[in-house]
Amino acid sequence: MHSRSKSGPKPISKSRIRIHVTKGSLHGYTLYDKRADRRKVLKKLAKKDSWETVVKRLNALYIYNKNKHPETAAKFKRDMQFIQNEFSLKKMSKKHSIKKRSKRHSMKKHSKRHSMKKNSIKKKHSKKHSMKKHSKKHSMKKHSKKHSMKKHSKKHSMKKHSKKHSMKKHSIKKKYSKRHSMKKHSIKKKHSKRHSMKKHSMKKHSMKKH
Repeated sequence: MHSRSKSGPKPISKSRIRIHVTKGSLHGYTLYDKRADRRKVLKKLAKKDSWETVVKRLNALYIYNKNKHPETAAKFKRDMQFIQNEFSLKKMSKKHSIKKRSKRHSMKKHSKRHSMKKNSIKKKHSKKHSMKKHSKKHSMKKHSKKHSMKKHSKKHSMKKHSKKHSMKKHSIKKKYSKRHSMKKHSIKKKHSKRHSMKKHSMKKHSMKKH
């Protein structure tokens, strides 16, 4: 009799995280070199491939060797920390400089807008002031025209009045002269008549005597 195996849930095995590191991924980097030489090579690789990839590879080497070879793992860790500090600080400084540039750019834009607003306000104020001045000049011109028209009308009325007065004077003089002349003529006629009458009477009287 074959013993049947009991069917049941299989035990879950913990899968280890595997980090794949290919040979020659850190070309030129060896632990046999001095620290300064190693870090020069790592800087070149970080500039070539990006510092994040170099840090990942060094971290993988550190994890593989931390239990079996702790001294070599410590070297990998120190080099990894050096690259992180070196390039992350540069990145942060770049970000900071970019932020500063953006702030300066925004400040320039703000100053330009502020200057544009000031300029527009000044233009509006100058236009209003010029319009006020123009309106004042126009009103002054109107007032001067009205004043001149009034003066002209006054002069014209004065001329008319003087003409009327002169006409009245002239008419009065004519009437007076006519009356005076008529009186003179009548007096002369009367005097001549009287004289003629006297002469006639004198003749008659002389004739009677003879």
